[in-house]
Amino acid sequence: MNIKILDNAVLFPAQPDDKVFTLSANTILNVFKGGSPVSSESLKRIQENFEERQYIKIRGFERILFGTGVALQTPIGQHVLLNALDNISVRKGLIMTSVPGIINSQYREEIGLLLCNTNQYLATIEKGEEICNGILITPEEIFLQEVDELMKKH
Repeated sequence: MNIKILDNAVLFPAQPDDKVFTLSANTILNVFKGGSPVSSESLKRIQENFEERQYIKIRGFERILFGTGVALQTPIGQHVLLNALDNISVRKGLIMTSVPGIINSQYREEIGLLLCNTNQYLATIEKGEEICNGILITPEEIFLQEVDELMKKH
């Protein structure tokens, strides 16, 4: 798998077999309140504060798209499966949307991770904090066959 590191990001190998790695919050790509992204002026201020303070507090029901600083290219026929870490979901009340997520061999952009605060309390994410695992997988080949009726349960 080819990996490109952007903006001095850090990639954490999680297993010695090089099939599992951990992605972290490197930058803020966008912030959403309600159904819309914040204004470009607000976004710029939030991004600058994140760089200066090295953390952000996510308000209740707010969503933030974090850039991981990692772009990758998987071999043809392999994918990366993204799973949120327990420290994000269980301890902080944050969910990572589109999880589990799949990145296929055609994707070449920076991996972005969208976190949503599911409760009314503030949740803190530090710059460089580990958010999710990426696992290199090879899906099984399947054969689809159309039938008139499905087999009954035994």
